[in-house]
Amino acid sequence: MQDVHVLRHQVLVEGRSRIQVARELGISRNTVRRYLGLPEPVRREQGPRRRSVLGLGWP
Repeated sequence: MQDVHVLRHQVLVEGRSRIQVARELGISRNTVRRYLGLPEPVRREQGPRRRSVLGLGWP
């Protein structure tokens, strides 16, 4: 998640090219384009995981 913020800052604030940022971070140009097209990334919280059916009866 940290790379997304770095990527967005380098392209949007510093004015660097998408290709240059993609090369430096070692990711695809398509990934850079997708991250820039999204609004500010938000982490979705998930609820607690369900317990395993097999693990309920064992001590």
